Amino acid sequence: MPEITTNPTVSPQAPIVPAARQSLTQDFDTFLTLLTTQLQNQDPLSPLDTNEFTGQLVQFSGVEQQIRTNETLESLVSVSRLSQASAASVYLGRDALIDSPITRAENGVARFEYSLAGAADSSVLRVRDSLGRVVFEGAGATGSGNTGFSFDTSRAIGGTGDPNGLYTLEVAALRGNEAVGTDVNARVRVTGIDLSATEPTVITALGPVPLAEILRVDEPDTARRN
Repeated sequence: MPEITTNPTVSPQAPIVPAARQSLTQDFDTFLTLLTTQLQNQDPLSPLDTNEFTGQLVQFSGVEQQIRTNETLESLVSVSRLSQASAASVYLGRDALIDSPITRAENGVARFEYSLAGAADSSVLRVRDSLGRVVFEGAGATGSGNTGFSFDTSRAIGGTGDPNGLYTLEVAALRGNEAVGTDVNARVRVTGIDLSATEPTVITALGPVPLAEILRVDEPDTARRN
């Protein structure tokens, strides 16, 4: 079931700035009380030098402005995190395309998407398990553009497929005697959102994935098995 997780240790940090403001207010009140008392009891023939008082007032004002600035920055950070969380929540239950040739099988199926830089005369798909063994080999697409590929682990060569294991897809394409460039990406289902870190991450079978590493999100994949 999709879930959104948060870190309960984050919230106690929030009162730091209000506490600083309260402390400054108390110190400022004390300062004004002392200043008033000194002015009331000063020697009329030798009045107090106001330069020091003025300097202290300026210092209090500067500290107060800094605290206000920090409060504003914390508010902006909070708004930014809420915006990121809202954006991440739309990923739940959808398929994320990740820039990696390695994926983890989900329900016995390892899913990928590959593309050729141009038209090819032939292409070969090769799937390896976590031990580097070839568990599938077959012909692939020869046209340019994106092609989905799903590997049924129960059909692994020698019956050695792990229904929850890691698998790597290799694509080799030729046009004549020249190699055609290829790109392979993993496709995994987003099952949760983690908001405990500075940047939200999505939870997948491959583990936490930062939003910046997601190339695309699609509706749940219904690609064929091979």
